[in-house]
Amino acid sequence: MKKLKIITWILLLLNCAVCFADDIKPGTKPKIIFREDWGARPALSDISQYKYDGKQSPTKIVLHNTALGAKSGKDAVKEIQNFHMDNDHWSDIGYNFLIDYSGTIYEGRYLYYVPSHAGQTKEANGTHDLTKDPDYNTIGIAFLGSSDQPWSAAQEQSAIQLINYFLTVYPKIEKIMTHAEVRQDILSSGLTPVGDFDSNICPGSATAKNIKTIKDCIIWSLRNKT
Repeated sequence: MKKLKIITWILLLLNCAVCFADDIKPGTKPKIIFREDWGARPALSDISQYKYDGKQSPTKIVLHNTALGAKSGKDAVKEIQNFHMDNDHWSDIGYNFLIDYSGTIYEGRYLYYVPSHAGQTKEANGTHDLTKDPDYNTIGIAFLGSSDQPWSAAQEQSAIQLINYFLTVYPKIEKIMTHAEVRQDILSSGLTPVGDFDSNICPGSATAKNIKTIKDCIIWSLRNKT
């Protein structure tokens, strides 16, 4: 048993060396550009809010590719919010967090609101039961990128730090998924997805290596330190 623990610690140290910069401790909160600092529009009054005292206990993190180009900066995030609100007629930007090509992390939709990033089901829409909505109890992270090219190393590093930090705050998180995997979850659970979906766009085949690296660098034991 002692030998097994030593091997586990060695593997953890090797994992940290590969996944984290020298000055980053796993579980550390990364720098986040908050909504007011990037000039976000206020959410509309009809936005859905979690009913249990405005607090949620997310169980899944869903990774997305915006497929709008490998962009960086506040204007790129504003462009996405404007598209979601003006073209899709949503109450706010759909994602909870966004990571631009330079690795900068931006706060999106507040976590006490139900996000809009993982699709819809006929069952949720028909009964107004948000627990049947694939967005329910999820955190949506969007990478500003293109569907035909990988995410940057800086985006990878920021995602790894952000997700590992989330594990120290939300110990009920149990899955890191792509949008395509959420779609399969919907079908396997007997629910009926709404609309078309193309996994070649989100997350895109070019990001497969990025996604594997991010998942491999998640230190699940951080959930036990809360």
